[in-house]
Amino acid sequence: MAKGDLLGRIDCETCGTKDGMRITEDKNGDPFGYCDARCHQQKRIGGRNEVDRERVEAFYKKYPHVRRPGTVTDTGSEIPVTVPDTVPGPKKSGKASALEIFGVTG
Repeated sequence: MAKGDLLGRIDCETCGTKDGMRITEDKNGDPFGYCDARCHQQKRIGGRNEVDRERVEAFYKKYPHVRRPGTVTDTGSEIPVTVPDTVPGPKKSGKASALEIFGVTG
């Protein structure tokens, strides 16, 4: 199944036509709807921030039959990450800066 292929159909929320809105994927892989039955309404669901991702997941919960086969949902589990106690500053070159030579401190 390639991007842009029909994932499924849903009832159009604008004109009420049963199975009037076809659901495909937009260029980012998020669901996109277009009513080709009557009103030509567009439904953009996706986005890149956290709120948009929640909206996409809510859409898939409401319409599970339009999810791309093999799509994995976020389970919310976190992988532990080791974070160093200190963040290293910029590396100094072997030469002293002009301020250090003249004894000027920040």
